Amino acid sequence: MLAVVDAVGYYDENTIALPANVLKILNGSGTDVFADYDVCPLTRSKPGHMQHVCVVEASKVFVRKPD
Repeated sequence: MLAVVDAVGYYDENTIALPANVLKILNGSGTDVFADYDVCPLTRSKPGHMQHVCVVEASKVFVRKPD
């Protein structure tokens, strides 16, 4: 399980750092963005615990609009 946070380790949906190709798709309308994400770990992996990461890059981006 991964928690996407900013590079300092905080989560705020208004300031989260995402790749430009993902940011231009998101518009707050509940759009689902699937991709192959490259992430940078900010905390150590620990079985059974969520690991904090920041998103570095997104490729093979696929968008699914809500029904």
